[in-house]
Amino acid sequence: MRCTDKKTAGVASRRSLIQGTRLLSSALLTAALLAALLASATLLAAALFLALFLFITIALLAAALLSGSRRFDWFIRLTFFFHITFLLFTN
Repeated sequence: MRCTDKKTAGVASRRSLIQGTRLLSSALLTAALLAALLASATLLAAALFLALFLFITIALLAAALLSGSRRFDWFIRLTFFFHITFLLFTN
């Protein structure tokens, strides 16, 4: 009888070891996924900032090139129209 108790104890300890390994493995997987999510969110934020910066730069350059003409007035009206439209969609 005592021999089977040792075998059962050995199986139980191996099972707990395997379950502990699975728990550690899932924790590492979760940490890796969170790190990848953070990296992709940072990259997306940087890309959006760059796109906004380039848009403002191009808009200012276009405003400087079109100043003093009727086309400049059209450009300003169009810019304000899109600005107001985007503000309405954000609320």
